[in-house]
Amino acid sequence: PLLMTAVRLWDDALVSVLLVRVTHEAFCRRKAPHVMYLDLLVLFFIGLTALYVFYPGTLDGNSLFNRFKGFRFDALFLLAYFVGRGLDLKRRHVRWLVLALIPTATAVAVVAVFQWALPSQASAFFNMLNYDEFMRQLGASGELFRTRDLAGMEVPRVSSLVTGDLTLSYYQMFMIPFAAGLFFVAKKPLEQAGAAALLLAMLAVVVLTVTRSAIIASAVALVAVTLVGRGTGKMTAISGIVVALALAFLLVTGLTPTALAGLASPE
Repeated sequence: PLLMTAVRLWDDALVSVLLVRVTHEAFCRRKAPHVMYLDLLVLFFIGLTALYVFYPGTLDGNSLFNRFKGFRFDALFLLAYFVGRGLDLKRRHVRWLVLALIPTATAVAVVAVFQWALPSQASAFFNMLNYDEFMRQLGASGELFRTRDLAGMEVPRVSSLVTGDLTLSYYQMFMIPFAAGLFFVAKKPLEQAGAAALLLAMLAVVVLTVTRSAIIASAVALVAVTLVGRGTGKMTAISGIVVALALAFLLVTGLTPTALAGLASPE
Protein backbone atom coordinates (compact mmCIF):
# COMPACT_ATOMS: atom_id res chain seq x y z
CA PRO A 1 0.00 0.00 0.00
CA LEU A 2 2.83 2.42 0.82
CA LEU A 3 4.44 1.79 -2.58
CA MET A 4 1.12 2.35 -4.37
CA THR A 5 0.63 5.62 -2.49
CA ALA A 6 4.10 6.73 -3.57
CA VAL A 7 3.30 5.83 -7.20
CA ARG A 8 0.13 7.90 -7.08
CA LEU A 9 1.56 10.96 -5.34
CA TRP A 10 5.13 11.38 -6.62
CA ASP A 11 4.04 13.79 -9.36
CA ASP A 12 1.93 15.79 -6.91
CA ALA A 13 4.88 16.07 -4.55
CA LEU A 14 7.26 17.10 -7.35
CA VAL A 15 4.95 19.82 -8.67
CA SER A 16 4.26 21.08 -5.13
CA VAL A 17 7.96 21.32 -4.24
CA LEU A 18 8.80 23.10 -7.50
CA LEU A 19 5.83 25.46 -7.09
CA VAL A 20 7.02 26.42 -3.60
CA ARG A 21 10.51 27.01 -4.99
CA VAL A 22 9.43 29.29 -7.86
CA THR A 23 7.05 31.17 -5.53
CA HIS A 24 9.89 31.75 -3.08
CA GLU A 25 12.19 32.95 -5.86
CA ALA A 26 9.47 35.27 -7.17
CA PHE A 27 9.13 36.96 -3.76
CA CYS A 28 12.92 37.17 -3.38
CA ARG A 29 13.18 39.18 -6.61
CA ARG A 30 11.16 41.97 -4.96
CA LYS A 31 9.68 43.19 -8.20
CA ALA A 32 6.33 42.63 -9.83
CA PRO A 33 6.30 39.66 -12.24
CA HIS A 34 5.46 40.14 -15.89
CA VAL A 35 1.89 38.86 -16.20
CA MET A 36 0.86 37.36 -19.52
CA TYR A 37 -2.67 36.98 -20.88
CA LEU A 38 -2.36 33.19 -20.73
CA ASP A 39 -1.49 33.42 -17.02
CA LEU A 40 -4.86 35.04 -16.36
CA LEU A 41 -6.69 32.39 -18.37
CA VAL A 42 -4.99 29.59 -16.44
CA LEU A 43 -5.76 31.26 -13.11
CA PHE A 44 -9.39 31.68 -14.16
CA PHE A 45 -9.69 27.98 -15.06
CA ILE A 46 -8.08 26.89 -11.78
CA GLY A 47 -10.52 29.12 -9.89
CA LEU A 48 -13.43 27.71 -11.87
CA THR A 49 -12.46 24.12 -11.09
CA ALA A 50 -11.96 25.05 -7.43
CA LEU A 51 -15.59 26.18 -7.23
CA TYR A 52 -16.73 22.64 -7.95
CA VAL A 53 -14.97 21.42 -4.80
CA PHE A 54 -17.63 23.27 -2.78
CA TYR A 55 -20.52 22.72 -5.22
CA PRO A 56 -22.32 19.54 -4.06
CA GLY A 57 -23.82 18.49 -7.41
CA THR A 58 -26.35 15.72 -7.88
CA LEU A 59 -24.29 12.67 -8.97
CA ASP A 60 -24.07 9.55 -6.80
CA GLY A 61 -20.84 9.31 -4.80
CA ASN A 62 -20.22 13.02 -5.19
CA SER A 63 -18.43 13.40 -1.85
CA LEU A 64 -16.09 16.21 -0.84
CA PHE A 65 -13.14 13.84 -1.22
CA ASN A 66 -14.13 12.87 -4.77
CA ARG A 67 -14.65 16.51 -5.71
CA PHE A 68 -11.20 17.33 -4.37
CA LYS A 69 -9.74 14.47 -6.42
CA GLY A 70 -11.41 15.92 -9.49
CA PHE A 71 -9.88 19.31 -8.73
CA ARG A 72 -6.48 17.65 -8.37
CA PHE A 73 -6.76 16.00 -11.79
CA ASP A 74 -7.92 19.23 -13.45
CA ALA A 75 -5.57 21.68 -11.75
CA LEU A 76 -2.31 19.81 -11.21
CA PHE A 77 -0.98 20.17 -14.75
CA LEU A 78 -1.99 23.84 -14.73
CA LEU A 79 0.06 24.42 -11.59
CA ALA A 80 2.92 22.80 -13.49
CA TYR A 81 2.44 25.57 -16.07
CA PHE A 82 3.32 28.16 -13.43
CA VAL A 83 6.33 26.08 -12.42
CA GLY A 84 7.54 26.32 -16.00
CA ARG A 85 6.87 30.07 -16.04
CA GLY A 86 8.88 30.61 -12.86
CA LEU A 87 11.88 28.35 -13.37
CA ASP A 88 15.09 29.93 -14.62
CA LEU A 89 16.04 27.41 -17.29
CA LYS A 90 19.39 27.38 -19.01
CA ARG A 91 20.01 26.11 -22.51
CA ARG A 92 21.44 22.84 -21.16
CA HIS A 93 18.31 22.26 -19.07
CA VAL A 94 16.08 22.54 -22.13
CA ARG A 95 18.37 20.13 -23.95
CA TRP A 96 18.03 17.61 -21.12
CA LEU A 97 14.24 17.90 -21.24
CA VAL A 98 14.22 17.38 -25.00
CA LEU A 99 16.53 14.37 -24.79
CA ALA A 100 14.37 12.86 -22.02
CA LEU A 101 11.16 13.28 -24.03
CA ILE A 102 12.42 11.36 -27.07
CA PRO A 103 12.94 7.90 -25.44
CA THR A 104 9.82 8.38 -23.29
CA ALA A 105 7.61 9.17 -26.29
CA THR A 106 9.17 6.31 -28.26
CA ALA A 107 8.42 3.84 -25.47
CA VAL A 108 4.82 5.07 -25.26
CA ALA A 109 4.41 4.63 -29.03
CA VAL A 110 5.89 1.11 -28.97
CA VAL A 111 3.54 0.02 -26.16
CA ALA A 112 0.52 1.61 -27.89
CA VAL A 113 1.18 -0.07 -31.24
CA PHE A 114 1.91 -3.39 -29.50
CA GLN A 115 -1.34 -3.09 -27.56
CA TRP A 116 -3.32 -2.34 -30.73
CA ALA A 117 -1.67 -4.67 -33.27
CA LEU A 118 -1.15 -7.74 -31.05
CA PRO A 119 -3.87 -7.66 -28.38
CA SER A 120 -3.52 -11.33 -27.36
CA GLN A 121 0.23 -11.11 -26.90
CA ALA A 122 -0.11 -7.76 -25.13
CA SER A 123 -2.68 -9.22 -22.75
CA ALA A 124 -0.42 -12.16 -21.90
CA PHE A 125 2.55 -9.83 -21.36
CA PHE A 126 0.75 -7.42 -19.05
CA ASN A 127 -0.90 -10.26 -17.13
CA MET A 128 2.58 -11.66 -16.56
CA LEU A 129 3.46 -8.30 -14.99
CA ASN A 130 0.36 -8.51 -12.71
CA TYR A 131 -1.23 -5.53 -14.39
CA ASP A 132 -4.70 -6.22 -12.93
CA GLU A 133 -3.30 -6.36 -9.40
CA PHE A 134 -1.36 -3.16 -9.94
CA MET A 135 -4.47 -1.34 -11.13
CA ARG A 136 -6.50 -2.74 -8.24
CA GLN A 137 -3.98 -1.29 -5.81
CA LEU A 138 -4.36 2.06 -7.56
CA GLY A 139 -8.13 1.81 -7.21
CA ALA A 140 -8.78 1.70 -10.97
CA SER A 141 -10.49 -0.83 -13.23
CA GLY A 142 -7.50 -1.40 -15.49
CA GLU A 143 -9.01 -2.02 -18.92
CA LEU A 144 -6.25 -3.14 -21.25
CA PHE A 145 -8.31 -2.92 -24.41
CA ARG A 146 -10.93 -0.39 -25.31
CA THR A 147 -13.13 0.14 -28.34
CA ARG A 148 -15.15 2.99 -29.76
CA ASP A 149 -18.53 2.59 -31.37
CA LEU A 150 -18.68 4.32 -34.75
CA ALA A 151 -22.04 3.97 -36.50
CA GLY A 152 -22.55 0.52 -34.97
CA MET A 153 -18.98 -0.63 -35.69
CA GLU A 154 -16.66 -1.45 -32.77
CA VAL A 155 -13.26 0.05 -33.58
CA PRO A 156 -10.29 -0.89 -31.35
CA ARG A 157 -8.46 2.05 -29.83
CA VAL A 158 -5.32 2.52 -27.78
CA SER A 159 -5.38 4.44 -24.52
CA SER A 160 -3.34 5.04 -21.42
CA LEU A 161 -2.78 1.87 -19.41
CA VAL A 162 -3.21 3.67 -16.09
CA THR A 163 -5.38 6.74 -16.64
CA GLY A 164 -8.42 7.48 -18.82
CA ASP A 165 -9.12 7.16 -22.53
CA LEU A 166 -8.21 10.74 -23.35
CA THR A 167 -4.86 10.91 -21.57
CA LEU A 168 -2.78 9.34 -24.32
CA SER A 169 -4.47 11.30 -27.10
CA TYR A 170 -3.88 14.63 -25.33
CA TYR A 171 -0.27 13.67 -24.69
CA GLN A 172 0.13 13.16 -28.44
CA MET A 173 -1.31 16.63 -29.04
CA PHE A 174 1.80 17.95 -27.31
CA MET A 175 4.26 15.48 -28.81
CA ILE A 176 3.26 15.95 -32.46
CA PRO A 177 4.26 19.63 -32.76
CA PHE A 178 7.31 18.87 -30.61
CA ALA A 179 8.41 16.09 -32.96
CA ALA A 180 7.64 18.27 -35.98
CA GLY A 181 9.84 21.02 -34.55
CA LEU A 182 12.72 18.57 -34.13
CA PHE A 183 12.23 17.40 -37.70
CA PHE A 184 12.28 20.92 -39.12
CA VAL A 185 15.46 22.01 -37.29
CA ALA A 186 17.39 18.78 -37.90
CA LYS A 187 20.32 19.30 -40.28
CA LYS A 188 22.17 16.00 -40.52
CA PRO A 189 20.56 13.16 -42.55
CA LEU A 190 20.59 10.77 -39.59
CA GLU A 191 18.97 13.36 -37.31
CA GLN A 192 16.34 14.12 -39.95
CA ALA A 193 15.53 10.41 -40.33
CA GLY A 194 15.21 9.93 -36.58
CA ALA A 195 13.03 13.02 -36.14
CA ALA A 196 10.84 12.01 -39.09
CA ALA A 197 10.38 8.53 -37.60
CA LEU A 198 9.42 10.08 -34.25
CA LEU A 199 6.89 12.39 -35.93
CA LEU A 200 5.34 9.53 -37.90
CA ALA A 201 5.10 7.42 -34.74
CA MET A 202 3.36 10.24 -32.86
CA LEU A 203 0.89 10.75 -35.73
CA ALA A 204 0.17 7.02 -35.83
CA VAL A 205 -0.54 6.84 -32.10
CA VAL A 206 -2.97 9.78 -32.07
CA VAL A 207 -4.89 8.18 -34.94
CA LEU A 208 -4.97 4.85 -33.07
CA THR A 209 -6.62 6.58 -30.11
CA VAL A 210 -9.64 7.26 -32.38
CA THR A 211 -10.25 10.53 -30.52
CA ARG A 212 -11.80 13.12 -32.81
CA SER A 213 -10.88 16.25 -30.84
CA ALA A 214 -7.25 15.17 -30.40
CA ILE A 215 -6.85 14.26 -34.08
CA ILE A 216 -8.26 17.62 -35.21
CA ALA A 217 -6.22 19.61 -32.69
CA SER A 218 -3.05 17.70 -33.61
CA ALA A 219 -3.61 18.43 -37.31
CA VAL A 220 -4.11 22.14 -36.61
CA ALA A 221 -1.00 22.25 -34.41
CA LEU A 222 1.04 20.43 -37.06
CA VAL A 223 -0.02 22.87 -39.76
CA ALA A 224 0.81 25.83 -37.50
CA VAL A 225 4.27 24.50 -36.63
CA THR A 226 4.92 23.70 -40.29
CA LEU A 227 4.12 27.26 -41.33
CA VAL A 228 6.00 28.91 -38.48
CA GLY A 229 8.99 26.59 -38.84
CA ARG A 230 9.01 26.87 -42.62
CA GLY A 231 8.89 23.11 -42.88
CA THR A 232 6.56 22.80 -45.86
CA GLY A 233 9.23 21.14 -47.98
CA LYS A 234 10.09 18.54 -45.36
CA MET A 235 6.44 17.78 -44.66
CA THR A 236 5.82 17.33 -48.37
CA ALA A 237 8.71 14.87 -48.49
CA ILE A 238 7.13 12.57 -45.90
CA SER A 239 3.50 13.14 -46.94
CA GLY A 240 3.58 9.96 -49.03
CA ILE A 241 4.48 7.92 -45.94
CA VAL A 242 1.67 9.59 -43.99
CA VAL A 243 -0.85 8.72 -46.71
CA ALA A 244 0.41 5.13 -46.86
CA LEU A 245 0.05 4.74 -43.09
CA ALA A 246 -3.48 6.18 -43.22
CA LEU A 247 -4.50 3.73 -45.98
CA ALA A 248 -2.98 0.84 -44.03
CA PHE A 249 -4.98 1.86 -40.96
CA LEU A 250 -8.21 1.93 -42.98
CA LEU A 251 -7.51 -1.48 -44.52
CA VAL A 252 -6.57 -3.15 -41.23
CA THR A 253 -9.53 -1.77 -39.28
CA GLY A 254 -11.98 -2.18 -42.15
CA LEU A 255 -13.48 1.23 -41.48
CA THR A 256 -16.39 2.01 -43.75
CA PRO A 257 -17.37 5.50 -44.98
CA THR A 258 -20.29 5.35 -42.55
CA ALA A 259 -17.93 4.68 -39.63
CA LEU A 260 -15.64 7.52 -40.70
CA ALA A 261 -18.65 9.81 -40.88
CA GLY A 262 -19.50 8.72 -37.35
CA LEU A 263 -16.03 9.82 -36.20
CA ALA A 264 -16.52 13.21 -37.84
CA SER A 265 -20.04 13.65 -36.45
CA PRO A 266 -20.28 15.89 -33.36
CA GLU A 267 -23.05 13.71 -31.92
